[in-house]
Amino acid sequence: DVFSPKTLDLKNIFTATDGATLCNFNAAQLNVEMPSHDFSDYLLVDNLGHIKRWRFFSAVWGDEIIPIAKALNSTGHKDVLYIGTAGALDGKGLEVGDIVIGDKVLTHSKKELSFSEGKLTQLNSKKVRVGQVHSPFDETTEWLKKQTALIDIVEVETGYLRENLGSDVNLESYFLISDMVGSADESLSRVAHTSSKRKKGRRNMFELIEAAFRSD
Repeated sequence: DVFSPKTLDLKNIFTATDGATLCNFNAAQLNVEMPSHDFSDYLLVDNLGHIKRWRFFSAVWGDEIIPIAKALNSTGHKDVLYIGTAGALDGKGLEVGDIVIGDKVLTHSKKELSFSEGKLTQLNSKKVRVGQVHSPFDETTEWLKKQTALIDIVEVETGYLRENLGSDVNLESYFLISDMVGSADESLSRVAHTSSKRKKGRRNMFELIEAAFRSD
């Protein structure tokens, strides 16, 4: 196993980064590119010298996440952390750039499934109910009327992920609010020219990633 600490001279390939030590692997990095996604393995070392392997998957669209979830499940992965974007429904006390924590997801098949308890409590983020859609084209005015009382945010992948990982796998989910559903003006692309909102979204995402590393 090329990623076993016993086979690597860690002091030569690790670079200290603000209290944590992240390995970029150069000669020993594993990177696999697929038509729909790619993934890379990294090692993280804390101040106590504990080594953890992190497996990063690139963003995928919709049901492309199903074979990934099944592969993670069948190979014994027990802790999965999902970070993605979502649209917020109006009247939920959310705005573009917020970070929220997934509590439950309402799937296409009308199942209500629970995410694992989020460990990144230092974020002080709101817990939300997630609605799953096949695509943004599902988000019609009639759809909004029916869903407003049931969900807070909407996105595509995590319903598939929760169903196919199974209940034995710890799945935490965190979302950056990228747009307000039904609004033509409130989105990350539209507010990119607004310095304060752009900085807020970027700062919140960096804080989320840092919190994830420090929690392990």
